[in-house]
Amino acid sequence: PQMIHRITLTGLAPETRYQYAVQDAVGRWHPGTFRTAGPANRPFTFLVYGDCRSNFDRHRSVVEAMLTEHAAFAVNTGDFVEDGAKPKLWRYFFRAEQPLLRHLAMYPVLGNHELKGSWNRGIAAVRRHFAVPLNGPQPGITYSFTHGNSLFVVLNSNGSFVGTRQTAWATRLIRNAATDRKIRHIFVFLHHSPYASGVHGEN
Repeated sequence: PQMIHRITLTGLAPETRYQYAVQDAVGRWHPGTFRTAGPANRPFTFLVYGDCRSNFDRHRSVVEAMLTEHAAFAVNTGDFVEDGAKPKLWRYFFRAEQPLLRHLAMYPVLGNHELKGSWNRGIAAVRRHFAVPLNGPQPGITYSFTHGNSLFVVLNSNGSFVGTRQTAWATRLIRNAATDRKIRHIFVFLHHSPYASGVHGEN
């Protein structure tokens, strides 16, 4: 009766691997694992990838390659699907991602193709499919989180940065982190490159 479920887990211990299983509507069980974050001074690895739209086989082979890495989490820099307003394309996306996502958290960045068919329906689809911190000016789209000794900031590059709430929020966040002795690294993610290059140089 319902396609998407969200469950909150509490009382988890740090730096611990948990096993779980999800039962589907026909009674099949699908097992998975996840590992909670360790102390702030513990080194960690994370994965970054994106633009997985349009080619299921290549997408799946990238996912399979990432499975060999011992990463804490992944960041997908957007363009998950060719058109975010088409539910069928999201099913293909999650089918390719399934081997990774049953073991690893993935943090999404909004791409331009999520908005291709309809800006409003595309943003609604991203908010529906991903649960992220709701601490940015565009809840479910712009957000930040800390992992270990690092701050991660996710921005929406599908519009101007000049004089926006997003820019003011990100500037304040990064300035505060720069003086926080617990934060050693700051990573900022957006879909479009901040540097002109290639055929998308005008962006």
